[in-house]
Amino acid sequence: MAREKLTAIRTEAAGAHEKVLQTLREPLIESRAVEEQMLAELQEQRAWNRYSWALTSGKEPSEVVRQASERDGAAGIRALASELPSYLESGGWDPRHVAAIVLQIRTAEEPFLSPEERAVREIEAEAKDGWGRLTAAFAHADMDLEGASVQATQLPTWEGGLIPVSDGAAG
Repeated sequence: MAREKLTAIRTEAAGAHEKVLQTLREPLIESRAVEEQMLAELQEQRAWNRYSWALTSGKEPSEVVRQASERDGAAGIRALASELPSYLESGGWDPRHVAAIVLQIRTAEEPFLSPEERAVREIEAEAKDGWGRLTAAFAHADMDLEGASVQATQLPTWEGGLIPVSDGAAG
């Protein structure tokens, strides 16, 4: 009975977590006029053309990210966010290096994000961290159901704190 209940709770939580992530992946409603959108796309395309040439000529990606942030601002960073990871992957870069460059791009994007985009990033980070803590709590519950000799005295909360497990519940 307890195993089925835990499985049902885990399945429901995983579904809710995926629904949150899916909602966050949906693009924000574009509020700019068509002309402004076209201009932004043109600026991004021109920026990518410049930076892909620099990369092909041997410039380090981290330097290109810094330069794009300073020279082209939002358009340069958006172009790199869109194109640079796949460019590096197709060039055989180690996935850990690509991840480091993506992190650098995300950091460089911060000053150019709208309040809505910042909110989405914060929720994404909270969902990622919270899910990790919730997974740990499920692992504790699994161990308890399997009769593990190590009993948890605290469980992680979604927000990052710990809650005590009463002696009656742990035994």
